Amino acid sequence: MAQTRLRQVVHLGQAGALVRAEEVGDAEQVEPGEPAARATALLTDSPADEGTPLRRPHGGPDLTDPQTMTGLLRPVLDARGAGPVTVTSARTLRVAHGRRVVVRYHVAGGADGGADLIAKAYADPARAALVHRHLVLLDRLHDPATRVGTPRPVGLLPDRGIVLLGAVDGRPLSDVALDSPPEQLLDVARRFGTWLRALHTSRLALNRTLDLEQEARNLGRWAEDVAGADELLTTPARRLAARLSATVADLPVVLDAPIHKDLHLGHVLVEDDGTATVIDLDEARMGDPLLDLAHLSAYVDDAGAAGALLVRDALLEAYGPPTGPDPGLRLAFFHAYTQLKITKQELAGRLTEELVLRGVRRLARGLSCLPG
Repeated sequence: MAQTRLRQVVHLGQAGALVRAEEVGDAEQVEPGEPAARATALLTDSPADEGTPLRRPHGGPDLTDPQTMTGLLRPVLDARGAGPVTVTSARTLRVAHGRRVVVRYHVAGGADGGADLIAKAYADPARAALVHRHLVLLDRLHDPATRVGTPRPVGLLPDRGIVLLGAVDGRPLSDVALDSPPEQLLDVARRFGTWLRALHTSRLALNRTLDLEQEARNLGRWAEDVAGADELLTTPARRLAARLSATVADLPVVLDAPIHKDLHLGHVLVEDDGTATVIDLDEARMGDPLLDLAHLSAYVDDAGAAGALLVRDALLEAYGPPTGPDPGLRLAFFHAYTQLKITKQELAGRLTEELVLRGVRRLARGLSCLPG
């Protein structure tokens, strides 16, 4: 009975949580079986020594010690009626250096069975509170008819900067699109498009707003990162950033919709029964819904896989026509913006000739989107 109640409280799948970091260039995945302490400490830039616990700064808790985390998590889960629980294992999934760490816990609440939780620990506790609040708001959009939603919020440790959510079972839609029959892909895509339209037209008020001036500054930094990677990228990167910055002046300002802001098929997990969960909502805010559409579309175009293109087209059809002033310009701007973003992320790792040439082609696609 206690175990059943625990599962109801945390809304868990059976296994296999997949958590991805939005900071592609800065996130480190810790492979299964490696010591959790291999991850970089949350608010330090130097790697932790072997055997060093993964801690928050200033004497915070060891996030990978089951006994310590049992003491921290019990009050949260008890308050939700889960009954006595024990953390039996902890595994570090992701580390974004100096910003965030993601840990998966197995939580036992009875003699048999178990359940998994995901904890995101932030260097800035205010960021944790914001993410938790957004997860609570987004959970209101849960609709059993569409079988598409977001990770269920479990709790917040405000003084620790830790957000707790239910683990999600499934594979990224980008992978599902590679090996699944068209009818299955069309079903998921249409339901996802319907959910996305519901998100964008909802009255949810997220406590963060897209700042186009800040985004323009980001574009300049991204362009310089790309330009410095290889001389073949220098001119096209700077040209694209300059064209984007010039376009911002003519871009209609639309900031009235809750958006994901980092949406692509890799951030949608699909379970065997077709249930889909949209993950990595750290960047969610009020903004232009066409940013989500263009961002997702740019990633699909970049991959070029037939299944992904099928998903994208069916999703957009289910979503319906874009609204608001000058949708063509807004879509073009955000599509080109995402081309520069993808290039910057891809070049953050090991540089190869193929990556450079791919970056050149991608930047050219971005330039072709924009007027002038």
